[in-house]
Amino acid sequence: MTRSLFGKSVLASVALLGLSGAALANGGSYNDSYDSYQPVTEYMPGIYIGIMGGYAMNRWDDLEDVGTFVSAPTIGVDADSGTFAWRPFIGYDFNEYFALEAGYTHLHRSDFNVFLNGVSVYAEDVHGYAVDVNAKLKIPLDNGFGIFTKVGVVYLHASDAPSVSNNPLGINEDDRSQVNVMFGAGVSYCFTPNFIVDASWTHYRGDSEVSNDFIPDVDFFALGFSYKFCV
Repeated sequence: MTRSLFGKSVLASVALLGLSGAALANGGSYNDSYDSYQPVTEYMPGIYIGIMGGYAMNRWDDLEDVGTFVSAPTIGVDADSGTFAWRPFIGYDFNEYFALEAGYTHLHRSDFNVFLNGVSVYAEDVHGYAVDVNAKLKIPLDNGFGIFTKVGVVYLHASDAPSVSNNPLGINEDDRSQVNVMFGAGVSYCFTPNFIVDASWTHYRGDSEVSNDFIPDVDFFALGFSYKFCV
């Protein structure tokens, strides 16, 4: 190999390495099947899955101050106002501004107690869950950050929920459910096009009218993690 040909080979190799480095620095990758450069953005369309966990204010303690339920000064009610909750979810990003999502929120037990003259006459753990489908509207910001809001419908269910009655000795529990609206908002951050974390607030509307169908509203404050399968 002559010195001139060797020099040209070195220059060609350096140029190729430079182009490759610039492509990867711009967030791109090579698609071997098409033997061509394919750009990658932070908001590619695709299916995503994830899980979130946090604190759910379920407000069963709203029954503590209900006059029709606590009809005598010798009767007292004590109930939890919130519990731990977690939610697996799946969705599809149509573009950087819009997605559809569905999830299941598990509400851990809440203690509910009724006292007569200081003696417990009723004690039960109330369990619940919510199934929701929502539309997610997103606004991408700089450096991988974004904000979003969501609105949809929710099926809210409570197991072993106390019935509202003036007779504490005859209190029983039943299962009840409610279909209503849900909405929320949050902020997200993309570590990569595939890995996203977020912090959010979600409100599930129940049936706040005090009756035997009472299911309180739920406010869910959570941290989430999701993985997107870009297509």
